[in-house]
Order: sequence, then structure tokens, then C-alpha cells
Amino acid sequence: MKKTGFTLVEVMFSVFIAMYIFLSAWAIFVMGYKWWYEISPQTECQRIARLTIQVISEGFSDPTAGTDIINSVTYKRRAGAEWTSRTSADAQNATFVTPTISSDQHRLYFKLEPDPTASNTRSFYLGQYNTSLNALYYQYGSNTPTVIKGTEGLTSLTFETVTGYSNLIKVTATAQKTVMGSRTTPYQISVVYTDFIYLRNV
Repeated sequence: MKKTGFTLVEVMFSVFIAMYIFLSAWAIFVMGYKWWYEISPQTECQRIARLTIQVISEGFSDPTAGTDIINSVTYKRRAGAEWTSRTSADAQNATFVTPTISSDQHRLYFKLEPDPTASNTRSFYLGQYNTSLNALYYQYGSNTPTVIKGTEGLTSLTFETVTGYSNLIKVTATAQKTVMGSRTTPYQISVVYTDFIYLRNV
């Protein structure tokens, strides 16, 4: 009776293939691990910073900002700083010229087009969301401030005027996250995002 079995070459070849599959799977796992724990927080910081500047600039639909009627349909206007308007009231009121930046450069005050007076002061600023996080806040007049969801993790927000351009505001938003990653100890990453707001009605 003839005996059958594997030769040494066949066994070695099978082991090689098995090791190749195992190492490929391990490499994919490590890559996914690094992405989730290292790249994902950086992506989240970028999203927070971009969202912050987008909301400050373009705003969101707000019934207090007035409405427009187009083809018999009423649309809410957006309460963003780019819709800032300087009216005749600004010329008469030296203490309020839209927009204004707080002395610490962390808060932007502005007024929207529908209001002919300085009564509808609005502002965006960095506020404390909870004991460990800050976020972007929006406030209309003396009403209760509203936190902008999705900006939790914002660590710095500054506004600056641009020399020679009265219709531009420079905004810098910084977001920070703790990265666990593959290192022995966690570390912090920060993403700084800067853009300019074009004030359409200034």
C-alpha cells in the first residue's frame, strides 16, 4: 500500500502562505487602530474648527433675523456675521459701530440688516460648555446664549480686523483633542484654522 503525505517543501510553502495572510491581517488591524486613535481625533479637530468659522460667517436660519418673501414663499434670514450691516444709527452712535471686537479679541458683536437701530446686537464667542470643554456660543441681545452643537472641543477663538479692509474680519479657531494612539502615554494635538469673513453689507 502506497503512503501519502506532505513533503517538506509543501509544508514550508503552506506555512509561508499562512504567515503572509496573518501578517497582512495584522497590518490592516494596526493601520485601522492608528487611524481610529490617532488620525480620527485630528480629523475631528479640523471639523470643529471649520464648523466654527462656517457658523460665524454664514450663520443659521434664525426667526429673529427677519424674513424674505420669494415667489410667495417666506424664508428665514440667516444670522451670520457676513450679513452685518452698518446703518444710519451707527453714524449717530459712536459707541456702537458694527461690527465690533471685544478688547480681548474673543468676541464679535454685530448687527443685521433689517434693524435700523443698534438694538439687535448679536455676538459669537467662545464659552464654557462643561467642566472640561469649551464651545462656540451665539447670543442675541440679552437673550440666553445658545451653544452651537458640534463645536465642543474648541479651545481658542480670536477675531481681528484687517488693516486697509473695513469689510473683512479675520477669524482664527483652534480645536484640541487628546490622542491615545499607539504611544505609551496620551498626547495632545491642536488644529488651528484661519479664514476671513467678508462683510457683505459694510
